Amino acid sequence: MADADVLYVSPHADDVAFSAAGQLARDVAAGDRVTLLTLFDPAHEDGPKSFSDRAARRAEDEAFARAFGVTLERAPFADAIVRRRRYRSPQRLFAPLRADEAPLVDEVRALLQAHVDRGCARVVAPLGVGGHVDHQIAHRASSFLRGSSVRYYEDTPYVLTPYQLPRRLARLDAEVVGARDATLERGTVRAELGAAASSWMSAPLLQDRLGPRLRKLAVATILTPEWTRWPRRSRTGARRFAAELLEAAEPPAVAEPPAFAELPAFAELRHLVDVKLRAIACYSSQWPLFYRTLDEWRDALAAYGRRMGRAGVVERSWCEVTPAAP
Repeated sequence: MADADVLYVSPHADDVAFSAAGQLARDVAAGDRVTLLTLFDPAHEDGPKSFSDRAARRAEDEAFARAFGVTLERAPFADAIVRRRRYRSPQRLFAPLRADEAPLVDEVRALLQAHVDRGCARVVAPLGVGGHVDHQIAHRASSFLRGSSVRYYEDTPYVLTPYQLPRRLARLDAEVVGARDATLERGTVRAELGAAASSWMSAPLLQDRLGPRLRKLAVATILTPEWTRWPRRSRTGARRFAAELLEAAEPPAVAEPPAFAELPAFAELRHLVDVKLRAIACYSSQWPLFYRTLDEWRDALAAYGRRMGRAGVVERSWCEVTPAAP
């Protein structure tokens, strides 16, 4: 008997909630047995408390799983900044994967494949937007799965920054199949770096920890891999991706999202934005690192939907038309 019909792969506690809560809620409402697999443990002793408080982050993951009616599973892998000291430098944390991570990719793949072999019909994993190495590992491991449908969610909040999505697709040497919109278009080097720098500079994660000069230095360090290593475009289009949108009519704006149980017509996701905000709110140690209020989250999500040409909040997932070669 299958242990789950659908497996959601979250590199860290919060990634699925921030990125794919609507898709997950749709699956639960459809009667699917859903497992949330959190891959990387954040525990370490000398980092910021918001990252290293293992008990708090696990409690948030558990609260999300209870609220959304899914089974939570934790993998035995260490977070990048615990696993290798080099990842405590942002320049390396957001750089392309090195060859020495191949054994870990294979371990993650084997864990995911075990779920598939037990009957899991669909795996939902990160696309790897933003370039965090743990997200890249999760994506690469998922791309090698056999016997299951694999879909990739857009990593949030990274994808909300203009040009991050097409830059990731270029890194994957991917071609988009089907209709395109403004979120898939590239800009000049100056425009792309400016958008990324503006996003990082405005994030409370850096604003509350560093003064203006150190913040500029940190942002320059983070962006170095994108300046020196990220390709301008897909070279061969060896991988081909098609998109699926999940969207819903928007309710009137509210100051705070309603309690999960109070969402009307939940199975039909008429209130997608509130489902997403409810999921985000479960991770109170993490969401304020990116936007100061849930209203700011709402605005950023809605702005991304508008750049797609949609009226409100949208979740997009991607499926690979041509599977990656092992």
